[in-house]
Amino acid sequence: RGGEFQCDMQVCEDSSTCLAYGDPHYYTFDRRYFDFQGTCEYILAQSCNSSEFFIIVTNGAHNSRVSCTDSVRVVLPNENLNILLGRGGTVTINNRLQPNNGDEVILRSGQVQVVRVGGHPSVILETSGVVVSWDGLYRVAVTVSSVWMGRVCGLCGNYNGNPIDDFMTPTNTLAPSANMFGLSWLASDGAQGNCGGLDDAGICPDDVMEVARRRCNALLEEPFSRCNDVVVPTTFITSCIFDYCYSDEDVRE
Repeated sequence: RGGEFQCDMQVCEDSSTCLAYGDPHYYTFDRRYFDFQGTCEYILAQSCNSSEFFIIVTNGAHNSRVSCTDSVRVVLPNENLNILLGRGGTVTINNRLQPNNGDEVILRSGQVQVVRVGGHPSVILETSGVVVSWDGLYRVAVTVSSVWMGRVCGLCGNYNGNPIDDFMTPTNTLAPSANMFGLSWLASDGAQGNCGGLDDAGICPDDVMEVARRRCNALLEEPFSRCNDVVVPTTFITSCIFDYCYSDEDVRE
């Protein structure tokens, strides 16, 4: 409230969070991890069998091998709202760029709130139990309450408690690879040109891999090791090594 965290005695209902971050890595509602390097618009998550919400990511080329998330769009047909969260934490609502006045409530309309806290915008669907958070750079988080179990689909998976079938495509078939799964959730009719997407970004040179492992394994050391029992670092170390290996040399330094 007012840009400050406050504690109360309310009990939070069960929920799950899907992440898209880095170059980009995906961590589904059911805790399945994969990489996908497509460079178009994709359905990150949506309400299946209804038009309550659509969460769409636009991915652009980071370099010749990998991509990254450029923006997040939340489409709410029932509310007549199209909310674009862009680079630098910009917020555009129904094609109108909103002023950045620091931490604030940007919009309150029915069940929908758009807020900015710590410079990062979020879209909150209060009665639906859906929160979309964007760091303005490379990371988007979608949190849904347990009422959405088995009722969502997209790159975040179907949230049915089973990570094995998270690669379900819009035609209700399992994709054989992360790349095929990602391409199946293209957000338009496919007329977006060359959308990229690689099954393998290439081989990381041995000398680069050695440095990547040394730097990324810092997550196992102090002060991060204090959190390892709460946040298992394995997935994030893997992501870190991938990003280091396939980033341009000037970015690594």
